[in-house]
Amino acid sequence: MYFPYFRGKQYELITIRENAELIAEAGFVPIIEPVKRSLTGLQRALDAVRDAQGEAVLIVNPHHGDHTPNSEAIEALFQENLQDHDTISIGVALTQSGSIDEVEAVITNHANRPRSEERRVGKECRSRWSPYH
Repeated sequence: MYFPYFRGKQYELITIRENAELIAEAGFVPIIEPVKRSLTGLQRALDAVRDAQGEAVLIVNPHHGDHTPNSEAIEALFQENLQDHDTISIGVALTQSGSIDEVEAVITNHANRPRSEERRVGKECRSRWSPYH
């Protein structure tokens, strides 16, 4: 499995969106740190990954770009549009200047949502035992 890191700029998001099927087939899991104020391209890229049955990780506390001082828009995007997509996971960017309180706040906000690995393993187990699969 390969985890390429993207800053979430326009052309990177277009590349992810247009190659979502190839990314999913190859087992790549893009990690995306949104840097631009507009999240429309990000939403479209993540929808394409999901539709291709691929996975992605969305950094919800970016340390670069327009969302650095306040990541509420990313949190809102995730809560409103992506929370039910079990192939889109949240990620926390750790830096030297970051605090444990910041990490705990992100974890607390998403504590009720199973991690992608838990969901994937659960699906694999269910598919083995399902008489219809």
